[in-house]
Amino acid sequence: MMTENEIQEFLSNVTFDKVKDLNHHDGFIDLVNLPEVYEAYLYLTIIDSKKEMNKYLGWSGKDFDGTYVGSVVKHREQFLKDLRHFGSRVICLNYGEASIITKMEKNMLDFLDARDNPEYFNATNGGSSKMKGFKSIAALDNILLKYENEEYDIVLELVDTLEQIKPFQVREVMEIKGLCTDISFKLNDTKGKWLDEILLNGKSRHPAVFVLEDFFGKGIHCRIGSYHTIKSSKTCPFVDELRTIYIPKEDWKDLDDTEIKDLGLWDNRKTDDVKSDIPASEAVSNCVEFCQNNKVPHTDERIKAKLRRWNFGSHEISKLIPKMRMKLQLNRVIPIGHQKIDYKSIAGLKILEDKRNEEEDEYTHCLTLDTTHFANNWSEWGNLVDDLTIDENTKKPNWKIWWYSTNDTGHEKWSSRQNAIEGRIKNLVKNFDQKTRKISFYFDNFSYTKKNKIKK
Repeated sequence: MMTENEIQEFLSNVTFDKVKDLNHHDGFIDLVNLPEVYEAYLYLTIIDSKKEMNKYLGWSGKDFDGTYVGSVVKHREQFLKDLRHFGSRVICLNYGEASIITKMEKNMLDFLDARDNPEYFNATNGGSSKMKGFKSIAALDNILLKYENEEYDIVLELVDTLEQIKPFQVREVMEIKGLCTDISFKLNDTKGKWLDEILLNGKSRHPAVFVLEDFFGKGIHCRIGSYHTIKSSKTCPFVDELRTIYIPKEDWKDLDDTEIKDLGLWDNRKTDDVKSDIPASEAVSNCVEFCQNNKVPHTDERIKAKLRRWNFGSHEISKLIPKMRMKLQLNRVIPIGHQKIDYKSIAGLKILEDKRNEEEDEYTHCLTLDTTHFANNWSEWGNLVDDLTIDENTKKPNWKIWWYSTNDTGHEKWSSRQNAIEGRIKNLVKNFDQKTRKISFYFDNFSYTKKNKIKK
């Protein structure tokens, strides 16, 4: 691999003539001996056009397979034309985790001042939306790297003290059935020594409890994971302290909620230990949440990196990726942790009936109407007109209409159609005798989804 200084020196002196005779495959040159598996790579495209603008620097999460030459935007037409008419080389300069490579790209573009450098097709010096999500991933990578390099101090903290620190709920349920019993048995059977056993990776079975320092304010911390270990330790007279790592704010401040969960899931990565390994369903949920938060596809390389961090193999990952696509499609209108309310079910119909009964009085008439409609063909016009033919209803000056949705399309498109439909309803009655039948309309919406009940 090349260091940043070596890459800067290379970029400062590179010309097409200096690289054209290097060993290449269809114009693609690998200077760093790419391994079989990598997340991203930094590359330079250089064109033998003899024009001043002849280079493009970027990073990619694709394979360096002789097909990808760059995503030029501002000067795209000229870039593609030059690639067609002149010889070119695409040179791999470095590889590694996507979060590291994208930062390296930013550093190199700043070094070149590529945005204003007449030799480069780059219209920006990187950053902005390209960095979305990387800041949090980089913070997580930094925490795990410091942990692996033993840069964090490990202190012994009383179990009672740890129990009082508010936990961040990492798993879909706080307590896994039967796990505390299993751990308690191991602790009591070994007089607590089970926690200190050295595993194949050279770490103790329970290396430490992670605590985010000052998370809720000065001196108010947040505990990540170790719920079952702490609860089980309370039942063991031989264990009154646990190893603990306090992660300083400067390290965790850039973590999004998704990566805080990621840290806890890493602590529950797939092993042969007595603990509850992260199941496929929770891995998919975390990855989908990351995709939604950062507006990236489920094929983003950072997704695969998450799964590998949790010790999922390539075969498992290939099965999980399609599940993310399906869940992302579903979550387009149904948020994670929610379920659709079925207003056609017995329970749903009762919700509608209860609302009508709640709103109705001598001055107010209430309708519950379905939002589903296509263009101007709205299916509820008949029900509305029927109610307008009943004197008892039209004598009431206030009409409250509650909208509910029975399918994803109707719900998703309702926000763009609602004003038009409500305006047409008002126009329908504007010619009533204003002295005896003046009606004022009030509109509101039912929720389309509700939170899932968490079962312990």
